Amino acid sequence: RSRTPPPLKGEAARKLEGMMEGIEGDKLRQAIQRLGTAVMGKRGR
Repeated sequence: RSRTPPPLKGEAARKLEGMMEGIEGDKLRQAIQRLGTAVMGKRGR
């Protein structure tokens, strides 16, 4: 089972927001935010 990653904080959250700038579709934006949170939240990479 996959679990929901914890939300990003600080610089990582700002960086993800900057990457998503210009994405207009709500569903697409939410999907990319989930993916970005999972990838950027991984430790040891």
